[in-house]
Amino acid sequence: MADRCDPEIKAIISKFFKCGLSDIVDQHGINDRKGIDCIVKGDKYLQIKNPVYLNHDTLTIPCDDYEHYKKIIKEKELTIFHSYYDKNSPDKIKQYVILKFSDLIKINHDGVRKRKKDVVRDGTEFYWWYYKTIKNIILEKSQNIQLENLWEGECLLD
Repeated sequence: MADRCDPEIKAIISKFFKCGLSDIVDQHGINDRKGIDCIVKGDKYLQIKNPVYLNHDTLTIPCDDYEHYKKIIKEKELTIFHSYYDKNSPDKIKQYVILKFSDLIKINHDGVRKRKKDVVRDGTEFYWWYYKTIKNIILEKSQNIQLENLWEGECLLD
């Protein structure tokens, strides 16, 4: 579920980019391995992150992926679609944000956390940002997201 371009996500992307569903092309294969999940309108790179919701309202990106995305944006802008799904309803998005990666790299992350091996492959390390930290660069968000933290403290990824 972590990186998927399902019908619900495609509908949100279509509305955001003001394009038809056929303008969103899934990049299984070479481009997917390069960090590009979809190409929109033939020239817009999109990365989708869709982890399970674990009661934290943050944007998370694996540290290795973050470094890789920095290389991609030297060629072309990369838009990030970051959403969470509820493990009891894996086909429904709980919440989402859309932003440009080139804007995100200008903001220091709020922390680094390693997820448990039984949650994510090999205990992947993630950078994370509170929504309030990145509120000025969010291009679109689901209505249920508050841009001010309801709680303070460390992001709990495990």
